[in-house]
Formats: sequence, C-alpha cells, structure tokens
Amino acid sequence: MTLLFWALVVTTLYCYVGYPCIALLSGLRKGQPAKRASDTDTLPSVSVMVAAYNEESAIQEKINTTFNSEYPVEKIQLVIASDGSTDRTAEIVKSNIHPKLSFIDLPRGGKNETLNAAVELAKNDLLIFTDADVTVEPRAINILASYFNDPSVGCVAGNFVYRGQSNEGEEFHWNLERWTKQRLSHTGSVTSASGGLFAIRKDLFTPIPPGVTDDFYISVQALKNKQRIIFCDEAVSFSEGVESTGLEFDRKVRTITAGLRGVWSMRTLCNPLKYGFEAIQLFTHKVARRLGAVPMLLQYLALSLLMAKSNFYTFLFVAQTLILLLALIGYLARDTGFGRLVIFSIPYFIVMILCSSLIALYNLCTAKRMDVWSPVRDN
Repeated sequence: MTLLFWALVVTTLYCYVGYPCIALLSGLRKGQPAKRASDTDTLPSVSVMVAAYNEESAIQEKINTTFNSEYPVEKIQLVIASDGSTDRTAEIVKSNIHPKLSFIDLPRGGKNETLNAAVELAKNDLLIFTDADVTVEPRAINILASYFNDPSVGCVAGNFVYRGQSNEGEEFHWNLERWTKQRLSHTGSVTSASGGLFAIRKDLFTPIPPGVTDDFYISVQALKNKQRIIFCDEAVSFSEGVESTGLEFDRKVRTITAGLRGVWSMRTLCNPLKYGFEAIQLFTHKVARRLGAVPMLLQYLALSLLMAKSNFYTFLFVAQTLILLLALIGYLARDTGFGRLVIFSIPYFIVMILCSSLIALYNLCTAKRMDVWSPVRDN
C-alpha cells in the first residue's frame, strides 16, 4: 500500500508540476523565436470566422469591431454562421450591408458543424477564429497575421483576458496557463490554441468531427503538419467572466469531455517517436492533467488506510481533508463575498475541476457526446 501511495503521489506531481517544468525546459531549448513581418503591406488577407447561436446582444459589436480594427479593411472578410439562432441574430447580421461580410443561416447542428460550413465560405488563405461574445483589441489581428511570414508557424494563439468580475480560481488557473504558454512558445510550440482568438493557415484546416473541442482540433493540425503553434500575449481579446459556479461546472464537464475525445481523435500526436518533445507536452497537458483526478482520489483513499502506520500519513490525510473542507465552504458560500475569498474559492475551483474531470471520463467511457449546447452566460 505504501508503494502504491507514493506511486500515485509521483503521478499526481507529474500531472500538475511536471507540465510547468516541461515548459521551463522547452524555453531552454535551442531554437529561433518566430519572425514577424514589420511591414503592413506584407500582411495577408484574412477571413474571420464567427459561429453564433443566439448572440443578438453581441453580434453587432462583433461586426463593428472587426471592420473598425487596425487591419486594412480591404484585406478582411468576416464570415458569420448562425447555428440555428432563435433570436434576432440573423436579422441583425442581414441588416449590415457590407461587401466584406458573408453570412450563412444554418439549422441547429452544433458549433463544429457550423464552423465547417463557415470555412467553406472563406476566400482567404489565413483564417482567424473568434467567438461572437469576445471583444478583440483593434491591433490584435495585425499581430496574429504578422507571424505568418515565418514558414515554420502554422497557428498563432491569442491572449485571453477576463473583463469584470470572474471566478478567482478560474483566473488563477488561466494565469498559470498563460505563463506556461509563454515559456513553451519562446522557441518551441504550445499544445493548442484557445477559441477566443487564434489564427491558422487555411490549407491546414481539416473539417472538425462531432464531439471534439473545435479550437483544439483545428489548431493541432499545425502540429500534425510539423508546424509551430505560437502563443502571442500581445494579441488580446476580452470576455466577461462567468460568476456562476454552476454554469462554470457544466462548461468544464463539456469542454473536458470534448477535449479528451479530441485528443483520442488525434492520438498519433502523442507519439514521441514521431513528434518528439511536442508529443510529451501534449500528453502531459491534455491527457495526464485532465485525468489527474484519478490518482488524486486513489491516493486519498490510500492515505485513509495508511494513517495507522505513522503520524506522517495521518498528517497528510488531515491536510488533504482540510483542503476538501475549505472547498466545501467555498461551495456553500459561493454566492457571497465570503465564499470568494481566495482561501475558499481556489480549493473549491480545484475540486470542481477534479469532479468535472471524473464526470468527463465517465462520459468518454460511455460514449456520451455534447455536440449541441447553449453559450455559458450568467442571467
């Protein structure tokens, strides 16, 4: 039992400490930072892809900010695909008469199917993917596009920033993710892009199958073709944080379920003999960390059996139990200022992620898919 416990501890440490360490090692590797174009005239024409479902409150601003960005308007095509919206989304888009705006109104089929249809309307060689409710800084598209003069770059991921109040645990998690991506991107490649804002060469795009996360599947096509995914913290997009932990939990279950399914569909990328260091990064980030709840749960159960063996194991068990109690308080007081204190909100967020991972693993094993969903919003 002792040997099993420590094996589980090492596995857990690899899941959550190993990845930042891998990021540091990646930053020390020999390699060249991606080269950026310095001349606006050399920037490519881009097609901005937006899948929208019931986005009447945000879609007009999306149109305005896209065409009023610093990118040359003659080099932008905006493609909006409505995924069976039942509000005024389609009406609002159709009221905008613009030669660079393309629109398709589809029956409800899910985001992946909608994006596949949108890409068929794309006329340019560089695709920019962004969400309808995400605000993109005016110069962000310029920054993303400037990297594609470097032939080693296949995809560029933008930086996401929370605007307004959001869950402290989520912000802590994303700040760590951002730091890790910065290290990995310095001379190597990040594991995937986030759907708020990213760009990819059109010839790398592969139709997205059902049941997978669209941003992961689209972006890792660059890795599959031995090109880099760069993270650029200067290309900023904003969105409101989700304060409701119930909504956040549902979103985590869905994204982790689809994420695991996506990795399985692209499992060849986890072969280090073919993809080297990037395969180790991908497995650690997208598989080991998402399944880290399993060894953590097992080692907690092992501790309960080892307490009689020494005070050391009793101390560890009590410490972990205390963390669970702090998480429980965070859950019970989640809608109050008291529950938002870091001492409660971060343990609660961590435990919420672990629970959502276990449900996602169950969904994967039972072949449960979530192809169609409504955007996560606070009411």
